[in-house]
Order: sequence, then structure tokens, then C-alpha cells
Amino acid sequence: MHETTHIDPFLGTTLGGRYLLRECVAEGLRWRRYVAETEGRRALLTTLSATLLDTEALSRVLELCGRLAALEHPHVSPLLDFGRDPAGALYIVEPGELWHDLGHELELKGALHPPRCVELLQQLLEGLGALHSAGLT
Repeated sequence: MHETTHIDPFLGTTLGGRYLLRECVAEGLRWRRYVAETEGRRALLTTLSATLLDTEALSRVLELCGRLAALEHPHVSPLLDFGRDPAGALYIVEPGELWHDLGHELELKGALHPPRCVELLQQLLEGLGALHSAGLT
């Protein structure tokens, strides 16, 4: 469990009418990531502080979230849902699998063999291509 030194106003609450926040698994200066439960399934829900974005920037982020939610590609993590809580904080919802970044994989397994590097680069470029085609880059 992720330890916090302050009371978490979201923990144990339901966002978007259906995402029960069970555990905070990561946090930054103005964001938090939770394991959430919805309809008996796990999801990852990230909140962004309401003070992080001005009205114009928030509108743009919500527009981009809508585009990303419509995108289906095997090398782009799907965005299942997004919205704002009553206090104005933005939240985004992803599938419930916890994943790690390439740096973590390198720590676990050491240097990657060249064929694996090529495979990962190909996946990355395909995902970036899909994002670019959808107007998300």
C-alpha cells in the first residue's frame, strides 16, 4: 500500500458515480493514481488537481481525452473513461492492470537483447503513429 503523510480526500469515495477508490498506489505533486473498483472489476484511476489547469487548458485536455477514449490500438493503453469530480478535479480511468515502465524492466532483467529492443521500438512507433493519426501528438 502507498503511504501518505496526509488525509486523502478521495480514498474510499466514488468518482463518476461508479469508481470506488480502494488504494492510492502512486502520487505526484498534483496527481494521484488509485486502484478503483467498478462493476466488480479493477481499474486504475488518476486524479489531477483542479488548480493544475486553467479553463482553456482543461477544455483542451477534456477534448484530447475524448479522442484518446475513441482510439483502439494494441500499443496504446486504452482510456476507458474520464470526467471531473464535484470539486473540479479531472480524473482518467485506465484498465486495472498495474504496469511498469521500461526503466523498471531494465532493473528487473538487465540489458535487453537487440531483437527485443527492435520489437519494443516497433511497438512504440506503431503506437505513436496511431496517436498522431488521431491528432493526439
